Order: sequence, then C-alpha cells, then structure tokens
Amino acid sequence: MLSIFYTKLNPQEENHLIVLLKINQTITSLCLNWTSISREYGYQFANALKINKTITTLKLHQPHLDPDITYYLSDVLRTNQTLINLNLYYAHIGDEGVCHIANSLKINKTLTTLHLEGNRIGDVGMQHLADVLKVNETLVTLDLQHNEVGDEGTVNLANALKTNRTLLSLDLEYNKIRDSGGYHLMNASKMNQTLQTLLINHNPMSHLQKQTICTILNIKEIIHKLQQQNNQIDKISTSRQENSLETILTFNTGNLKHRVAGDEDIRYMASMMKSNNTVKILDLCDSQITDVGIRHICDILNNLKSINSLILKNNRIGAQGVHYLTNALITNQTITVLDLGQNQIRDDGARHLADFLKINQIINTLNLSRNQISDKGAHCLADALKINQVPQQTLVSLDLSLNRIGDEGERDFADVLEINQTLVTLNLQNHRLNEGKVFQLHNVPYINKTTTGLDLRRRYIDDNQIYFLANVLKSSHVAEVFFTLNLRNNYIGDAGVNDVCDILDTFKTIYTLRLDRNWIGNEGALSLANFLKTNQTITTLDLGENKIDDEGAEYLADALKMNQTITKLNLRVNHITDRGVKHISEALKINHTMTSLYLQGNEITVKGAHYLADALKINRNLTYLHLRRNQIGAVGAQHLADALKINKTLHTLNLGHNGIGDEGTRYLSDALKINQIVKTINHDTNQIGNQGASYLSDTLMNNQTITHLYIWENQIGDEGAGRFVDALKVNETILELTVDLNQINFYTVNDFPDVVKRRMALWK
Repeated sequence: MLSIFYTKLNPQEENHLIVLLKINQTITSLCLNWTSISREYGYQFANALKINKTITTLKLHQPHLDPDITYYLSDVLRTNQTLINLNLYYAHIGDEGVCHIANSLKINKTLTTLHLEGNRIGDVGMQHLADVLKVNETLVTLDLQHNEVGDEGTVNLANALKTNRTLLSLDLEYNKIRDSGGYHLMNASKMNQTLQTLLINHNPMSHLQKQTICTILNIKEIIHKLQQQNNQIDKISTSRQENSLETILTFNTGNLKHRVAGDEDIRYMASMMKSNNTVKILDLCDSQITDVGIRHICDILNNLKSINSLILKNNRIGAQGVHYLTNALITNQTITVLDLGQNQIRDDGARHLADFLKINQIINTLNLSRNQISDKGAHCLADALKINQVPQQTLVSLDLSLNRIGDEGERDFADVLEINQTLVTLNLQNHRLNEGKVFQLHNVPYINKTTTGLDLRRRYIDDNQIYFLANVLKSSHVAEVFFTLNLRNNYIGDAGVNDVCDILDTFKTIYTLRLDRNWIGNEGALSLANFLKTNQTITTLDLGENKIDDEGAEYLADALKMNQTITKLNLRVNHITDRGVKHISEALKINHTMTSLYLQGNEITVKGAHYLADALKINRNLTYLHLRRNQIGAVGAQHLADALKINKTLHTLNLGHNGIGDEGTRYLSDALKINQIVKTINHDTNQIGNQGASYLSDTLMNNQTITHLYIWENQIGDEGAGRFVDALKVNETILELTVDLNQINFYTVNDFPDVVKRRMALWK
C-alpha cells in the first residue's frame, strides 16, 4: 500500500508517481489523503491508472476536487479492469461529478465498492446513481453518508432497489430523508432480495419509520438463514440493547443487527417463515408485542417445530394473548422453557396458564414475574400444581416474583408443596414478610423434599420471624441433606441466633452458614460459640458486618479451640480491637483446621498485628489472612514480616489501607525475599512512594512465587514504576501487578514494553 498524506507534490514528485503507477507490479492500494492534485497532473494521473494492472483500491481524500479531475477519474472506470474499490471522501464532487462516475459505472464490470461520503450529492445526483443500480451487476457496497439526498432522490433510489440484484450494503446516514422517502425505502426493502445492510440513522424521519425499514431487512436475513441448506441455527434473538434502537440477532455463525418494532414486524416474520428443524431458541423479548402479535407467534411455532425455549419477556401481552398462546401450546411437544415475565397477563392470564398446566407435561420452566398477579391468580396456579407433578416431564421451576401475591396466595402455595413432589424452585421473592403463620407459609416453598439450600437473604427477617421459621423447618419433611443456610442482610439479633442454632441442629449436614449484615452482638456470638463446640459439619461461618466486639470474639475463639471443622471464618467490619484479636490468635495456635480468616474493617493496631504474627509462627494451616482497613502501621507490618520468614502455609495476605508506608514495606519486602510460599499480596492505599516501590521491585528480582501484587492508590511515581518495569523483565512468575491510581505519568506508561504493560494494570 502506498499512502501520501498532507502534502503538495512538486512537478518532479508528480512525474515520479506517474511513472511508478505505469511500471510498478506490486502496489495494490493507493491513498492520497489531503494531497493537492492539479488539473494537469490529474489528467496524467488518470492515464497512468488506465495502464496500471495492479491497483485495486484508490482512496482520494481531497476537499473540492476539480470537476475535470472527477471526469478524468470516471473515465478510468471505463477501461481499467483491476480497480474494485474507489473512495472519494469529502471531495465535494456534487451532482455533476456523480453524473460522470455514474455514466462510467454503466460500463464498468469490476468496481464492487464505492464510497462517496461527504460529497454534497443531492436528489439530481441520486437520480444518476439510481439509473446505475438498475443496470450495474458488480457494485455491492455504496456509501452515501453525509450528503444532501432528500425524499425525491430517495424515491428514485427505491425504484432502482426493487430490481437491483447485487447491492448488499447501502449507507444513507446523515442525509435529508424524511418519512416520505422512508416509506418508499420500506416498500423497496420488501421487494429487494439481496440488500442486507441499510443504514438510515441521523435522517429527519421518525423513529418508527427507521425501525420498520431495518426490521424488514433483518427479518429477511432470518428467513434467508433459515432456508439455507445445512445451516444449523440455534437461536433467533431480538433482544434490545440498552440506549439503542438495535437488537441482536444470533445465529451459530455469528451476530447480525436486528430491530423489532411490534406486532406488524412479527406478522411480516410469520408470513415469510418456512419450516425449519434447527432453531432451538426464539427470543422476542423487548419487542412491543401485544395480544395481536401473539397470534402471529403461534403461526411461527407451527413452522419451527424444534423450538425448546420461547422468550417473550418485557412485552405488552395480556390475558387474551396468553389464551391464544396456551391453545397453540396444547399440541406442542418441544417447548420446555416459557418466559412471560414483565407483561400484563394479570389474574385472567394466570387462570389460562393454570388450565394449560393441568394437561401439559412438557414445560419445566415458567417465568411469570412482574405480571400484576394477585392472590386470585396465585390460587389458580396453585391448584394446577397439585395436578402437574407427573415424574420427569413436569414443571420444576416457577418464578412469581414481584407480583401482588399476599398472605392468601402464599398459603395456597404452602398447601401445594405438601402434595407436589417435583417443583424444585418457586420464587416469591421481594414480598414483604408478615408476622406469625403467614411468614412460615411464605418460606415453605423454598424447602420441599428436593431442596438442598435455603436462601432467605434480604427478607426483613427479625427475631420473631426466625422463631416461626425454625418451628416450620422442624415440622417439615425436608431433605436430610441440607447444605446451605443463607440469612444474610436481615434483622436477626442475639435472641434470633438461638433459633438459628435450632435450625442447625435439625439439619445435621449444613456446612455453610451466612449471618452477615444482621444485628448480632456478643450474646449471639456466645450462642453460636456454644453450638460450634460440638458441631461437626459447619465449615464456613460468615458473621461480617454485625455488632460483635472483643467479648464476642473471645467466645468464638474459645469455640475454635475445640471445633475441628470450620475452615473459613469471616468477622469483617465488626468492633474487634487488639484484645479480641489476642483471643483469636491464641485459638490459631491450637486450631488445626482454619484456613481463611477475614478481619478487615475492625480496630486492630500494632498490638493486634503482633498477636497475629506470633500465631502465624506456630500455625500450620492458615492460608488466607485479610486485614485490610485496620491500623497496624509500619511496626505492625514489621511483626507480620518476622512471622512470614518462618511461616510455611500462608499464601494470601491483604494489608491494604493500614498506613504501612515505605518503612513497613521494607520490612515486608525483606521477608518476602526469604518466604517462598506467599503468592498474593495486597498493599493498596498504604502511602507507599518510590522508595517503597524500590523495595518491592528488589523483592521481585529474587522472589519466584508471588503471582499477584496489588499496590494501587499509593504515591508511586515514574521512578517507582520504572523499577517495577526492570523487575518484570527478570521476574517470570508475576501475573498481575496493579499500580493504577498512583502518580505515574501517562506518557511514561506508553514507553513501557508491551510485555510489561500486559502484566501491569496501568489504566488510570
């Protein structure tokens, strides 16, 4: 490729280029970008192109190209047999220049791509191009964006498109086409059999007109793909993208743009759809489909016999549309997933679905979230679930979240689950819990015989409600293998912890207990500690973001001295000081199972760090220690560094936001030259400067085990960054060194070797 930018050629240089074009046998692409061309030189340049046998692409970006030069270039198209791409960007050739080019294209048999962006082409020029499209059989791409084409020129273009059989891509963005021109383009799109891409944004036509035109083109693309022999298509999707008119049409061969405007587009799709046995997923969410459009979807289902998932989420489907759909699905033997979330089916639509579920044994997943279903509709669905429970082919997942189901509806579902043995997931989430029996019934749907985990996070559960839940669980016939209990982000206090322990005592196999973000204090910690002294199953305990202080920490530490099953303990963001850490550290000297300890966001200082360091010198099991957002300082870092010289098990240490500074970094860096176990170190927000970076880089020169080092948001400048670059040239084990949000100059970063930048996070 030969490119000449921003220059005015002198006569000698012009002659050299002309000679080169006549004799060169290798250059295939020529670009003259903002390069001045005189009229006389333009004539000789054109004659050279007539002789040249290798140039396939010619790009001219020159404002106000002389009309005579445009004529010379168009004359080239009459005789040249190699040129396939011609780009005239912002040359302002106008209607007269387009006329010359159009006349040549009626004869030319090789040009496939013509870019005429920004050339002041109006309706007259479009008439000339339209005449070309009626006879030309080679042009496949035509770019006319940023011109002055209006409705009159668009009418001529549309008439040409009705008969054209070669053009695949047409760009008309940033012109002056209004709804009248858009209407003619729409009709032409229906008749044209080849055009695949038509860009019409940024014209003064209505939003709906733009959508309709593009929908027609892309529905035809769907049909084309469906009709191709041996084309295996897994999914047709028209899911709208956020802040865009466009949606994605997905085939196994890639992604194509698709837009859907509503019922009329669905009708057009249905009218053209032919039988196909490869489509598995039909995704028509966010498509403004109403009850009328559902009738057309039923027609599509009759043609596409292999669909197993029908996605109609976020449309405008009401009860009548559901009635049409369920009648069509009575004979369907393939659809197992039906998503009607975020529509308007209400109680009448729920009744139609309930009648359908009583006889259907194919669908196993049904989404009815956000549909304004109340207790009345819930009652109908609950009755259906009493019948729909034949093994294998039956409903296993029902989503009714974010509806208007109250106490009565919850009670109906609770009764159902005493009978139904196959429903695994029933989602009634985000309904406000009530007191007493209503609460226990509300939670029963999550604990039938096939349930192995109970997720009750963010459910407004307080001490009274956890008491009722415990009673329900004791009396329910629940699976003996019950692995997880998630009560995160509720209002459980000390009294409620006793009931949690009762639940744990009922289900002997629970190994994960989440009680973070509650109101648990020292008394609650004592109840848990007493339970843990004899429990042999819980391995993960999360008590983060509660109200536990040193007293509660002491209770838990005493339990850890006896408990031999807990491997992960999370006490983040409580009120634990050095005194509480002392008790935990003493437990670590004895405990032989704990592998992960989270103490970030507490009130630990130098003393606490000293206690933990002493424990690490003895402990042989802890692999993960999280101390971020405490106050251990440089001296605390020194204590931990001394421990790292001895410890042989810890592989992850988070000391971010602890005011360690350069001095503390020196202690840790020296220790890591000896320690060959630690793989991940977090030093973020620790007031580390260039000196600290120098210490760490020296460590990386010697250490061959650290894979991740995080030192973002410190005070490291270009000098420190340079030290890290030198270290990474030697160190081959670091996978990620994060140093963003420091004081490193952007231009310094650009000078780093690519191999280094791939391993350093330097984007800010």
